[in-house]
Amino acid sequence: MKIDVFTILNKEGNKAADNIAGIAVKDKAVLTQVIDGVSSENKRTCPPNKFFGRRVKNASAKCLRTISELAPLELYPHFNFFVKLIDVEDNILKWNAIYILGNLTDVDAGNKFNTAILKKYFNLLYDKSMVTAANTFRILGRIALNKPIFRKKITAALMNVGDLPFSSECKNILAGHAI
Repeated sequence: MKIDVFTILNKEGNKAADNIAGIAVKDKAVLTQVIDGVSSENKRTCPPNKFFGRRVKNASAKCLRTISELAPLELYPHFNFFVKLIDVEDNILKWNAIYILGNLTDVDAGNKFNTAILKKYFNLLYDKSMVTAANTFRILGRIALNKPIFRKKITAALMNVGDLPFSSECKNILAGHAI
């Protein structure tokens, strides 16, 4: 049975994301639709309705994050796609990409997560959005566990909360994430 991911996610949004993620892990055609959904404002992948695109995009990002937790090997071939998402202006996509890449380090036999990507993560700690920094803090611990070669650098970055451009309250929250 063919599943129309865009219609389901447009109708149900994030409520359907976990169910779609479970299906996408088993069905490559559904996974492809979910990946395409992240770019859903592109007229090739959905009707030219901006609301439709935004809702599908955000729910697709949530699906991918769930897939990265359940079956990271399914997303590993798309590793570079998620590296590019870290640099986008859309915070929802950026935050999900931060987690997805961190989760993909669980299965990174090809050592795709490298010093250049780690540097991107460190730069995200200085992002204008404290939420971006917090998401980055949360996943850096997982990356340190999966990539022992980067542990000292990650630990040093997490210990330098005081250097970040946020209020003392925000720095305290980030320090809590570092712990």
